[in-house]
Amino acid sequence: MQKLILMYKYKQGVLPNYLTPIMPQTVSSSTPYNLRIEKILRHLRRTELDLNSTIPSSVKHWNDLSPEIKNCTSLLSFKNKLNQMYLPPIVPKHFLFGERSVQII
Repeated sequence: MQKLILMYKYKQGVLPNYLTPIMPQTVSSSTPYNLRIEKILRHLRRTELDLNSTIPSSVKHWNDLSPEIKNCTSLLSFKNKLNQMYLPPIVPKHFLFGERSVQII
């Protein structure tokens, strides 16, 4: 989730200055044509280790997000939608009632 928050800050322009030069370009900024694609270009990779590092893996996760989540207006709403998407549902209290040893048998 932290990688997606990093990408959200990059898209909103609030990423620290020392991280901005190493971030990849979007598809629309790398071509002179007016495209409707809002994806970020992936780096060319040589190894699996490079694929799993921070920037390439965060780009992959960002490109897989739905446009509804990508276009959130604030960081708080973005985090709330990510929590709804990725966090497991809360276990109802009636599942936690009684002795555990009886429930196993």
